[in-house]
Amino acid sequence: MSIRALQMGTNPMKTLGFAPDLIPLILDGSKTVSWRLFDDKNLNVGDEVVCVHQFTRQPFATFTITSLIIKRLKDIDEIDRKGHEKVGNLADIIDIYQKYYSKDLTGDEEVKIIRFLAKKL
Repeated sequence: MSIRALQMGTNPMKTLGFAPDLIPLILDGSKTVSWRLFDDKNLNVGDEVVCVHQFTRQPFATFTITSLIIKRLKDIDEIDRKGHEKVGNLADIIDIYQKYYSKDLTGDEEVKIIRFLAKKL
């Protein structure tokens, strides 16, 4: 199914890209949390989102945002990590997210901790 087909209608769905290694985790239900910095999509609880491959933009699932918390990256705790892929300590998190966003990070950046229920396409 194409993104255009999923976005047709009165309420177009928002899209979020995921790295290829995260796709199987979403599809098998082990990844139920995404951390997003610099949210330019105005994500909110209840939003329906199309999950796409980061590079090909091919849709592979949809999800509904069930909860959303905003805090500083350096304040992520064990509760925030539940349902997220393992990422290590703050230095590891900063390294990973600097690559995702192509920006230097300090840990003071706001992160949206998004919990979701995914449905495979």
